[in-house]
Amino acid sequence: LLVGISYFSQVLAAFFSRTGRYGVNTVIMTAAFIGLVVLANYVGFENHIRADTTATNQFSLAQRTQDLLNNLFRHPYTRIEFVKSDLGVSRLTAAKYLDELARHNFVQKLRAGRSNYYVNAPLVQMFLDVSGRP
Repeated sequence: LLVGISYFSQVLAAFFSRTGRYGVNTVIMTAAFIGLVVLANYVGFENHIRADTTATNQFSLAQRTQDLLNNLFRHPYTRIEFVKSDLGVSRLTAAKYLDELARHNFVQKLRAGRSNYYVNAPLVQMFLDVSGRP
């Protein structure tokens, strides 16, 4: 620092020479690039969005699957008739969907009278936990 002050005119001339300008420009551009990378990472971390950009959308859920999942998480239980009317599918298709979910233990299939009920047990437990009941 003391040398820079005592030889101020030479230091100033070094900054304004061609190599000095290139060096200063390089430092400024490097700092700008690092700043942009940090800003992009911060924005990307704060706003987590995933997009399926494959040509066949192989990592996206079909609209009917999304509707079925919304039905299951909106209500603690469902019936074939509810899925049939919500998704606009036949009774047989709705029964296949719910039976497949029950087979993989996503819902519990309970029979009451002549109707089958498909209970989303984790959602029921969450409701009970929130309400303070065991």
